[in-house]
Amino acid sequence: MESSMSPHDQTVAQESPPTAITKTGTHLVPQSPTTLAGYTLEAEIGRGGMGVVYQGKQVGLNRVVAIKMVLSGSYASRAEIARFLGEAEVVASIKHPHIVQVYEFGESDGRPYFTMEFLTGGSLASRLKKTGPMAPRTAVELVCKLAEGIAAAHDLGIVHRDLKPDNVLFDADDVPKIVDFGLAKRGTVDLTNTGAILGTPAYMAPEQAAGRTKYAGPSVDVYSLGVILYEAIAGRVPFQAPTLMALLETIREHEAPRLRDFAPQVTRDLEQIIRKCLAKNPLDRYPSASVLAEDLQRFLSGQKPLAAGWNSLGNMWAVLDRSRHAGEFANYSRLFLWLAAIMVTADCAVGLWMNDLIPPWVGAGCSLLRVFAVPLTVYWYAGRMAVDGSPGSRFLLSLWSGYAIACMVGGLTDILDLRGPTYRNYVEYSLLTALAFIALGPHYWGWCYAFGVAFFAVALAMRSFPLSSGFLFAAVWGIALVSVSMYLGRLSREAKCDTIR
Repeated sequence: MESSMSPHDQTVAQESPPTAITKTGTHLVPQSPTTLAGYTLEAEIGRGGMGVVYQGKQVGLNRVVAIKMVLSGSYASRAEIARFLGEAEVVASIKHPHIVQVYEFGESDGRPYFTMEFLTGGSLASRLKKTGPMAPRTAVELVCKLAEGIAAAHDLGIVHRDLKPDNVLFDADDVPKIVDFGLAKRGTVDLTNTGAILGTPAYMAPEQAAGRTKYAGPSVDVYSLGVILYEAIAGRVPFQAPTLMALLETIREHEAPRLRDFAPQVTRDLEQIIRKCLAKNPLDRYPSASVLAEDLQRFLSGQKPLAAGWNSLGNMWAVLDRSRHAGEFANYSRLFLWLAAIMVTADCAVGLWMNDLIPPWVGAGCSLLRVFAVPLTVYWYAGRMAVDGSPGSRFLLSLWSGYAIACMVGGLTDILDLRGPTYRNYVEYSLLTALAFIALGPHYWGWCYAFGVAFFAVALAMRSFPLSSGFLFAAVWGIALVSVSMYLGRLSREAKCDTIR
C-alpha cells in the first residue's frame, strides 16, 4: 500500500482501536517482530487498519514470500486474532489464479502469521497513479479477471467487502491477484458489529456506507468491482466529497455521474454494465461476480450485454442469448449438426409416408433408424461425459433420455400401426419437444425458450395443415439444432481465443 493514500482510500474498520502498542512519549506505536522461525524478515511492504505485511525469505526453500501478521503484534486482542485467523482460513480455501496463494500458517512467540506468494508487479492503484486511465477494453479485460477470482470466493460463500485498486496486485507475469481478505465474511460467520462501517469509503456499496455491512452479500463486491472499472477508465472514482461523512452520504443518496462525461469513448453498452454494478438497490445489481464476469465476457466478444435490458429488439436478443452451462458442450457443435440431419431426414420421410408419396416400409424404416441412430451418435461424440461429468451435463442427459424414451414409444407405435402416423402423433411430439426446450432455457441457453414457443406454435399449425405435420416438425427441429450447433461453435471459437490470449 502507498502511504500517500488519501483518508477516503484507506480501509475503515469501525471497531475498537488496536491495542498494538508500545509507548514512545505520548504516541502508541505497533511493535514489529525482529525474528520469525524459518523466515528472515527483510522489509515492511504494507500495512492496513489491522494487519502488516513484510517481505521475507523462507530459509529452507530460499523462497521470497510475503508474511502477514496482526498489526498489534503480541498485544493483539482476541477479536483481532480471531479476525486474522479467519482471514488466513478464507484465503487458503480459495483456489484461483486471480486470488493470492497462501503457503503456510503458523505462530511465532505467540504471534500468528501466514505466508503468501510475493507479488512483484505492484498494485493497480500505483499503476493507475503512474500511467493514468486505461483503454476501456483493457480495463474490462482486467476487471473480468478480478470478477472471475471473486466469483471463486462467492462460490464458497465468501464476500471480500474491501475490493479496491490497492488490494489488486500483479505478479512478475503481470497476472492480477486479489489480496487482503481481512474484512471478508464467510457464510454467516462475521465478527463485525451490527452498524459498523467497514471497507474503503470510495469503494463502499450504499448498504456498507449505511452501516449494514454485517448483512452485505456478494452484491457489495459487485459494486466495488464496478467502482474499480469506472476508475480504471475515467481516472477517478464515481463519488467524491470533501469529508468522510459527506462522501458516505453521497454514496447512499446520489446516483453516480455518467462515465461518458469523463470518458466519451466508452460505449453505451459498457456504461450500462457499470451502472448496473453501481445500482443503489442490491437487487438491481448483478447477483454475483460470476454473472458480472459473464456479461463482461459478452461485451468483449462483441455480444450485447445483459445489462442493456429490454429496451430494444437487440437487447431482447441479448437476454435470450444468455447462457449458463452451455460452455460445457462447446466442443460438440458437430454433434448437433448430425442430430439435425438425422431428425430432419426421418421426419421428412414420415411426412412423405403420411402423404402416400413413398412406400410405408421406407417411412417406417427411416423412423426406426432414428430410434437407434440418435443415441448412438450422442454416445459416439460425447462418450461418458454426461454420466461422469458435471451436474449440468447429467441434467441434460436425464432430460434428453426421458424425452427420447417418450418419443421412441410413440414412434414404435406408429411403425407397428398399419394405418401409419397421423398429425395427432406429431402434435404430441411437438408438445413434448416444446416442454423439453423450455426446461433447457434456464440451464443452458435463453434461445431454448424461443424454440419451445416455436414447437407450441407448430402444434397449433398442425391442426390447419395436418398433412404437413411431419415437414413442419422437421423444419423447426432443423432450425433449432442448427442454431444450437452454431452457438456451440461460437463458444468453442471464443474459448480458443481466450486460450491464445
